Order: sequence, then C-alpha cells, then structure tokens
Amino acid sequence: MAYIYGKKFVAPITNLTQELREEVYVQPYHKINWWKFRHVCAKEDLYYLHPMIQNMVWDSLHIFAEPFLTRWPFNKLREKALEKTIEHIHYEDENSRYITIGCVEKTFGSQLWDGTFAIQALLASDFIDETGFTLKWGHYFIKNSQVKDNPSGNFKKMFRHIAKESWTFSDWDHGWQVSDCTAEGLLCCLLLSQLPPELVGEALRKEGMDDAVNIILSLQSENGGLAAWEPVVANSWLEKLNRTEFFDGVVIEREYAECTSSAIQALVLFKKLNPGHRSKEIAWAMMALIHGGQISDDRLIDNTASCSAPAKAERDPSPLHHAARLLINSQFENGDFPQQITVTCIMLPCLSEFGSNASISPVGLLLNESRTLSTKSLLLFLIQHGI
Repeated sequence: MAYIYGKKFVAPITNLTQELREEVYVQPYHKINWWKFRHVCAKEDLYYLHPMIQNMVWDSLHIFAEPFLTRWPFNKLREKALEKTIEHIHYEDENSRYITIGCVEKTFGSQLWDGTFAIQALLASDFIDETGFTLKWGHYFIKNSQVKDNPSGNFKKMFRHIAKESWTFSDWDHGWQVSDCTAEGLLCCLLLSQLPPELVGEALRKEGMDDAVNIILSLQSENGGLAAWEPVVANSWLEKLNRTEFFDGVVIEREYAECTSSAIQALVLFKKLNPGHRSKEIAWAMMALIHGGQISDDRLIDNTASCSAPAKAERDPSPLHHAARLLINSQFENGDFPQQITVTCIMLPCLSEFGSNASISPVGLLLNESRTLSTKSLLLFLIQHGI
C-alpha cells in the first residue's frame, strides 16, 4: 500500500469501475469529500482508537509534507524510499515463493501445524501398530517440510531472521520460521525417533534437530517467553505509532504463551534424548521460562542440569476431569467435534478457524489426560456423572 500510494497509481476508469462506484458509495463518487473521512472507521472494525495527537501528526504530515515530496528536489527522497520499498517487496516475494506472510489466506493452509498435532494425537493413543502407515507418511511430511536454507543473500540487512532447519506454518516453500511450529515439528520428530524406523521411517538427522533447537533458543526473550516470528528487539512504545484502526498489536513482535509452551515441551524431550547439544543454554532457557512465570509445573525442573529434583506438587484433577466430560459430551455421533466458535484470533480482528484442529486437539487432550492423571480416577469420575 505504501508503494502504491507513493507511486500515485491510478487504474484506468472503465464501465466496471463506474458501476462499482455506484454500488459501493451512497453518494456520487466525484462529490465525496475524502478529507472528511480520513479518520472515519465503522465501530465494528475499530480495534485501535487513535489518540487525537496522533491524528494531528498524520494530518500535519499530509498537509505540509506531501506537497514538498511531490516536487523537486524533495521528490528525489521519495524516489529513493520507493526503490528501497520495492526491493524489500521483491525480496520477500522471492524468498517466500510468492506466498509471503499469508499462507492461510492464499489457500496453502496450515498443513504443518495441523499435521504435528495429528501425529501427536495418534502417538498418544498407543495404537502404534494400527496407525503405523499414517505415522510413517506423517513423519515423511514433517521431515520434508523443514526449511532447507536461510533467506537468500544478506538476510539481516533485509530484516529477516535465520530460518534454516525451522518449520513454518504451512510447508518449507513458505520460508517464514515460526517458533511454535518449529517446536511442534521437532517434538514430533523426537517422539517418532524413539519408535522402530521400519514402522515410522528413519529419524530426522541429528543436524536438523540441533539447528531446530538453535532456532528456538534464538527466539527467546530476556523475560523467558518466546516470540513467534523473530526476536523481540523493538520498544513497546512503538505500538503507539500504529497507523491502522482495525488492527492492534501489529507494529512490534512480542512473546506468546502458546509459543513458549510448545518450546518448553520440545526442549525438555530434546535435552533428555540429546544431552550433549547446548545443554547449558537449554537448561538456562528452561529456568528462565519457569522463573519468568510462563510455566509453573515443577516436574519440568527435573530435566534441567542446574536443579536438584524438588518435591512433586499435588495436582487437583477435578478441573481436568470436568474438561474431559465437556469434550466427551460435545462430540458428535460421527466422532467429529463442533466448530461453532472461532478458535484463533490474530492481531485482534483477524479471526481464523482450523477445522481439522478442532477435531484433533480434543482427542489429543483426552488421550494425554488419561496418561497424566490416573485413568482409573478419570473413568470413575465419568461414570459418576453419567458418561
């Protein structure tokens, strides 16, 4: 949008254009006072209300700076900025195979994301022999979805982060590393590496696992949490410069609980199976997560090198029992689960639904709960409540 505005692109006026203008606008197009509507936004779409001082700054720039930037010699500055903008656009297009950041919007979906949870649910079922064919092909897909290289050229100059041996939301063509996708992909490979290769295929090579850990550690912040796409380096006050009204939390990167949770699970198992690779860094990373308040389950501390085993805390199983009851009662006769709610909210207004995940996650949760807690106590609870 910045490039199009800077170049002052104007599409040819056709009959279709005229018809669209008549259909979209409630008054004749040539009579619209565009200045009057600069800050008008429907209340349903208003997620970030600009303070008055911010609107004054934008209006002042438009009134005073814009006339200068369209005339010599100041237009040379705009030309230079447009050259740099289109350079970044082409770089992003080429390195993401023209998928850019919108793999879901461009119908590529969330194959890796959904696939990892499906594999984990099957592994939790203990039906390994019965699902071996699916596990083998799922393992093959995950291994081949790992990003092969870092972005091309001087990627740091182009404000990109290392990506080699990471996993993306979709597949390796996408090229954009994501911390929780990398952690879930690594976790699946670690779990499958403990099973016979003739059943689930050859394990991911050690270098691929090591580099995936490097990616995860590189995305951890000083507060212990993990960012999604790139390290958190910008100050939070920059969020005040958000130019849009219908997005919130889009200017800077931040830490996310789901990314942190996925990372700690993968690091715990990796450290157990591969104690030699960056052992101290992993231990300190896990301790930072724990002491940063991201997680409180002291069972994880047993796997850190710098801590002795503490006493196990007692867990009240009733909340998990009630959750299991709700999930079981909501299941349809065909085995599916309802998808009546939006399951993901990104930047506040960006709502997404992942249909397969709505069915996979409840199954995985129920199977994992039966392992974590006493299966007998769970069955007794369900029987007592008429399930």
